[in-house]
Amino acid sequence: DDIDALNPGLENNLGTGRINAYRALSETNVTGPEELRLEFISALPDDENANGILEAEESVWIDLKMWNRCPVSRSYNTNFKISCDDPDIIILQDEKSGYVPYDSYFTIYDAFKIEISGDAQPHVAKFSLEISSDIDITFGDYTEFYLPIMASGALVYEGKEGGDTYSGQFIGEFLENQDIPYVYTTGFPETMTGYSMAFLSFGNWGSDSGYTWIRDQQVEVMTDYLEGGGKIYAEAPDLFSKFQVKNPYFHELFGLNYVWDGSASQYPVSGLNGTSNSLTTGMYFNESDQQQNISIASFETNIAGIPSFIQESDTLGLQCTGAFQQRTFVFSYSLAELVDRNPASSRFNLLYRILDFFGYNFGNGYVIANFVADTLQGDPGLIVNFTDWSLSGMPITQWQWDFNGDGVTYSWEQHPSWQYNISGLYDVSLTVATESDTNTFTREDYILINQGTGTIEIMED
Repeated sequence: DDIDALNPGLENNLGTGRINAYRALSETNVTGPEELRLEFISALPDDENANGILEAEESVWIDLKMWNRCPVSRSYNTNFKISCDDPDIIILQDEKSGYVPYDSYFTIYDAFKIEISGDAQPHVAKFSLEISSDIDITFGDYTEFYLPIMASGALVYEGKEGGDTYSGQFIGEFLENQDIPYVYTTGFPETMTGYSMAFLSFGNWGSDSGYTWIRDQQVEVMTDYLEGGGKIYAEAPDLFSKFQVKNPYFHELFGLNYVWDGSASQYPVSGLNGTSNSLTTGMYFNESDQQQNISIASFETNIAGIPSFIQESDTLGLQCTGAFQQRTFVFSYSLAELVDRNPASSRFNLLYRILDFFGYNFGNGYVIANFVADTLQGDPGLIVNFTDWSLSGMPITQWQWDFNGDGVTYSWEQHPSWQYNISGLYDVSLTVATESDTNTFTREDYILINQGTGTIEIMED
């Protein structure tokens, strides 16, 4: 049958992406469309001293790897051009033309050359790539990629800045409060060489902020980093199931033997138990503010993996020390959305233990300020009771409380109370000290005192 004649209005559409059997048998001398369908694969930097770190005053060549998805068209004159608004990036060669083959990967060697400024500080630089050709480009004529500059300290990545089910900003704020150097980015870098550890957050299916798709190249970057003994905290329910279900080597690096993809039903935190002989020993969370909890993956560990969080017999968190001395912690929920229960079962303590597992040395005298209040909102005259939840390696010797954000200490008690008589929104800060360390933690816009109360008299008709 003539499939086009039988389907008026859909001529040449049926069978898209497959063989149209009728036309394959009836037509001769068929030519395909003159077009390119391009997909960005990677931008591979080649630095002067070959240590893999893009350092100040260093010149860097960039090889561009692409994929032409069109099986019937190629180009002998396609131009690739980059731009960058980053003040620490000096572009020495911004474009190069090259050959694009049929339906295959290809690399444009020494496509671009950049120089890093002399006063560059650690950050991730964003580049724009524009592509033009002597034939049409139906998709892939523009993309963005990211290169780490002066890579050092911790890398904190989240796919959506401050998005629900993402934890990057929360983790970054914790690291900053502890004076731990870190770089925050929403653009996944083309290499992770130079970072002492990495915290990666990809979100959850169905959340308001969406979900960050994980490209194969990102998996290659993580794989290279772990093979060099890297440390990764990975927060992504589908990183190992939907996206890398057929990548057993990648699973092995994280201590995984098998992954069960979560269902479309909600599976919220209701009883996460920390396991013995893991970094979460003694921890327990029974609540989370995470709104979307679908596709929550559960894990089976290999010989190197250790279950860290179990709920209803499902392993939902695990840690691993692998053959390359890499260390990983995988979690199926958003750490930032967990609801703290007490000082031991708190997000701060979980991050402290993960950092300790990754080899960060807090020292015996460390102190991590933390506190909670029994009520957060009320009318003028409200009395708020504060509870110190600070963590420390030795006895805390001093507590200093600022209840309204004016920089004045109003109490030196460990668990004080304070009466708020004037309406407003108040910051609260706690500074704690041991014999060898001091730390301050501020909860911004923490206490809300209403404008006042009134009465409305309702008259019967």
